[in-house]
Amino acid sequence: MVYHNLIFADEYRMVDLENFRFMDDLSFGVQVISHELRYLYLNKVLLREINMQENQLLNQHMSKVFPGIENSDIFKAIEKTIITKMPEKVTNEFTLPNGNTTYYELDLQPIPQGAIIFSKDITDSSKSKIFLEKTNERLESEIKSRVLELEELNQKLKEETKRAIESEKSKSEFLANMSHEIRTPMNGVVGMAELISLTELTNEQREYVRGMKLSSDLLLSIINDILDFSKLDSGKVSLFKENLDIRDCISDCLKIFEYKLADKKIDINCYISNKVPGLIITDEKRLKQLVINLIGNAIKFSKTNGEIQLTLKTTFKENSKFLQFSIKDNGIGINETKQNNLFDAFVQVDSSITKKFEGTGLGLAISYKIIELMDGQIWFKSEENIGSTFSFKIPLKEAEIQDLEYISRETINFPNKDCLVITDNRRNQKVFKYMLNYWQIKTKIYNDPKKAIDETKNKKPDLVIIDSSLPENSVIELASVLKTIHNTEINMILVTSQDIQNLTQPKYSFDNMISKPIRMKSLYELIKGIMDNKSESKNDSNLDFFKLKNSYKALIVEDNLLNQQFAEKILNKFNISTKTAENGKVGLELAMREKFDFILMDIHMPVIDGIECTRLIQEKLKNPPPIIIMSADVFKISENFKIKLDDFILKPVRISDIKEIFKKLKLS
Repeated sequence: MVYHNLIFADEYRMVDLENFRFMDDLSFGVQVISHELRYLYLNKVLLREINMQENQLLNQHMSKVFPGIENSDIFKAIEKTIITKMPEKVTNEFTLPNGNTTYYELDLQPIPQGAIIFSKDITDSSKSKIFLEKTNERLESEIKSRVLELEELNQKLKEETKRAIESEKSKSEFLANMSHEIRTPMNGVVGMAELISLTELTNEQREYVRGMKLSSDLLLSIINDILDFSKLDSGKVSLFKENLDIRDCISDCLKIFEYKLADKKIDINCYISNKVPGLIITDEKRLKQLVINLIGNAIKFSKTNGEIQLTLKTTFKENSKFLQFSIKDNGIGINETKQNNLFDAFVQVDSSITKKFEGTGLGLAISYKIIELMDGQIWFKSEENIGSTFSFKIPLKEAEIQDLEYISRETINFPNKDCLVITDNRRNQKVFKYMLNYWQIKTKIYNDPKKAIDETKNKKPDLVIIDSSLPENSVIELASVLKTIHNTEINMILVTSQDIQNLTQPKYSFDNMISKPIRMKSLYELIKGIMDNKSESKNDSNLDFFKLKNSYKALIVEDNLLNQQFAEKILNKFNISTKTAENGKVGLELAMREKFDFILMDIHMPVIDGIECTRLIQEKLKNPPPIIIMSADVFKISENFKIKLDDFILKPVRISDIKEIFKKLKLS
């Protein structure tokens, strides 16, 4: 069947002319007029009588085809039929293009598309009157029958739509409850495992705790994948845009994989173009999710002793600026025949992949949907047994104020300082050279420790950076020789991919250490401290607690006792005093009675829930403290509440999450 679709003014209804073709060869004229007074259909008889072609009339407004018709009785009758949905009869005088005048008796009937008009030529006689009346009756019957069919169809569609909405609501409620019920106890497991890992443990105990953390991380990643895909698939994800230090954001993502990188002995190198601004405006959590998904895949499918390269640069297209990420690995790659459906949900290139590498097969589908939500684009290149490169770009919006010290040319001040870098890894050489040159530090790089030692004999450098990729004995010997030559008065930094807390001999040979992947901000602060003679056995271990200089007080509103205790212990370790409330009512009373610097608020609680408690606090207090939602309900967090959401932490809460909150609240 051939469809002639007419799309017209505003309502964009689609008309199938085949619905009217059965009237083409009737002995009288038929025309259909739309609600917007456009010609939708004219049968062959009428076209012959007025001596015009179908393409001259279809989709054209009546007044455009016949100027002045808007003042005629027929035009007014058509308007009345369409508006009142009542039939009309009118006699019309019509002047043909050849100048002859004809008279028609017109019968106007309302239909869903507008009005249908049956015309009888009464110029010469009324001999066809009886036939026309019978035909009209038949047509009326057919039209009424068709209208009833359409009404029944519309009713069925309404019922099906209602059922679909109810089904979607039930699904969302089930997933929300599942999320909350699983995440709440998981918060206790993960939180307490983190606290245990910070106590004095034997090597055997530390391995047990690490196993707990790895297993809980795997379980959470599976839960997150399923919930995130469900939210994205149902359009329930909105972006929360804020200022973001993009370099620090990437470092945070890489830090998550510190243990996995060490276990598989994978080197990961990060190159960020100088043209990438320091602060951008985007959704931090979603951007981190993208980078973590793709880096996680690269690590998962890379071989032991592999390499991963992350590159970040700016690109332009049609006067628009984009931020482009590329993650390249030398892993197992993807067979060309299995690349077409890589971004489909629940798909992995091989069923055995799931068993060997774990996961749900949702990571890339989620990434695709997030990038689509951010108006970006994702693509990849891959060759089996060679490796893969996944790239994506998102629109770049720079923050108005760019005030990051470690990348500001105006604040960097290392006059006439020089640094010696000793590493046999070419990619690491490039990374060190890029960062140190950016800070205007004169840099010499050696892959041979002996040549480096000879260089220091001629002139003691202000700083020596040693990469642990060298054999351990070489690292220890190198540090010892350099200290001997310069009577221990030499500034050295050990760069290691191992857990700093678990290092043995090399740890005692260095006053300053930093872990891979190298965080540009951390390296800058470490070097600045050394140059300012403030360095005292520093390292950037992510789980180190620090005492805040100022005194702060926090309110924890949480109904789960174990989660209360975990939040209290974490905040107390940072020297923050706390008060707890077991529900929103008690939390509101405490907030009204005492002054707090910030509040951690659960959502699901008895008496008064967290959302209502937050609303009441913000309504009743003139200057309410920042309120951070701390919940296991991933769906509630994503809803648009009529409250000021300072930030949120998704359970299970980690120490790193708390430290991120401190940064955003500028607690010092």
